[in-house]
Amino acid sequence: MLDNLSISPSFIYYLPKEESFITVNWWEINGNVNYYFIQDEDFHLYGLGGLNYTNVSVDADLDLGELGNYSSDASDGRFGLNLGAGANLDLGSNIMPFAELKYVIIDGCQHELSAGVKFNI
Repeated sequence: MLDNLSISPSFIYYLPKEESFITVNWWEINGNVNYYFIQDEDFHLYGLGGLNYTNVSVDADLDLGELGNYSSDASDGRFGLNLGAGANLDLGSNIMPFAELKYVIIDGCQHELSAGVKFNI
């Protein structure tokens, strides 16, 4: 049974979003456990569960002309739970493409679809 488990930590930084005079920065840290249901030679299918910490910060800089400048910032961090599934495609090298669908249970819940590569060391 332990052969089917793996730990999958991650850090995700989203590119800042700027609209008018407001800039939003967003990052998250995840600690997931993957349980592999299928482990064929070339294809691996897994379910995932874990913890999430998300931090969002907002900066506002507004030029009010003769009245001067207005500047403000705020940030908030929240803990959540991750649930989802993913698949790896084993190409027989140190690089393994993957795709993952994750649901983060946090204020305002979010869905994440991600794809990328994993490196085997």
